[in-house]
Order: sequence, then C-alpha cells, then structure tokens
Amino acid sequence: MIKSIPHSEFAPSPHAIDRFIEEYGAWKVLGAAFASLLRRASRNRRILAEDISEHIRRDIGLPTR
Repeated sequence: MIKSIPHSEFAPSPHAIDRFIEEYGAWKVLGAAFASLLRRASRNRRILAEDISEHIRRDIGLPTR
C-alpha cells in the first residue's frame, strides 16, 4: 500500500521563502526553484507498456507479447 501525503504538507511557508530571498537574493532563489522544477520534470518520465519486461507485464495484468 502507498501512503498518500497531501501536497500542502510540503509547501513552504511564505516567511521561509522571504528569509531565503533576504539571505540569498531573489535571482538565486528563483534560479534554484527553476532548477528544481527541471530536475523533477526529468524524473517523471512516462513509461510505455512496450518498455516493460515480460514478467512485470504479467504481474500487473498486461498481455504478454
């Protein structure tokens, strides 16, 4: 079973973001946020059914080739 955690539990408070901007500057914080988005987008790659091995296909109920 997978535990679902609401996204709002991980959202930083506006005060924390203000502190980061005050300490590092707006451009560095914006750059770090943008880099984080790019890293996250590259991790969330869509897996096609054709790329899945036979035993995994069988385990999740897909027809084998």
